[in-house]
Amino acid sequence: MSVDTATIDGYAVHQANSTFIVRWGGLGTPEVRRVSEDRPWQHGSIEATALWGARVMPVTGWCGQVPGAPDDVAVAVEAFDTLKALLVPGPHEVVIRRPGRTADEAMTVRVASGVELTAEESGGAILRWAVDLVAPDPRLYAVAETTAQRSGAGSWNATNAGTVPTPVVIEVVGPTNAGTISLLNNATSETVSLTGVDALPDNTYMATIDLRQRTVEYFGELVPQDVVAASTNWWELEPGVNSLSVSGTALQAGTVIRARWRSARI
Repeated sequence: MSVDTATIDGYAVHQANSTFIVRWGGLGTPEVRRVSEDRPWQHGSIEATALWGARVMPVTGWCGQVPGAPDDVAVAVEAFDTLKALLVPGPHEVVIRRPGRTADEAMTVRVASGVELTAEESGGAILRWAVDLVAPDPRLYAVAETTAQRSGAGSWNATNAGTVPTPVVIEVVGPTNAGTISLLNNATSETVSLTGVDALPDNTYMATIDLRQRTVEYFGELVPQDVVAASTNWWELEPGVNSLSVSGTALQAGTVIRARWRSARI
């Protein structure tokens, strides 16, 4: 598939900086896992292996002057060297826009091969290259984050505008009592249960519950001991409207419960 725009760590690599993408492969359905095994994941309940494997993306392109401009070997070499320096080992944030889409989509990738020089044309003024990128999480995420919140115990809605489940981060802001908090996704009937919540005054930032990383932090400190494993299932937002509920002895009328997420496609 071609792409309309593409950036890697904020650096434009298509129709900009003397770099052009010819084909961005691997944008279909990722490989399906054929074996599903239970495994532990940090703290909390046991989780079955995800159904999708990593997204493997062979990307091809070329470096050189824009079509119609005079050949310039120095421009091609400089652009190619910049691309090689950009694609070093380690995680990279990729943002692309697929044809027909009106919004950008993001994923975190690692480089799975060297940036290979596959051909030289026009006396070296056009350098064709290829590289393999792998996204361990194969979902294509909206760049913009969405938030929804409520105060005190009760329910509120969170809408995943994508086509597959997406992880969510829950933040709790005081005032709170010493006690418990339970977060339920009514769409999946799954709950995250916490204990050991501290009594805090107004507008005091308290807890971050990251349902993707499966971690809970109180004031930036990991507290796996305060997750009630027997009643915790780390849920995600299903596509469409999800009704979320919060309850527990730690809640006051002014306790703010905020969810933030990015809608996801596959």
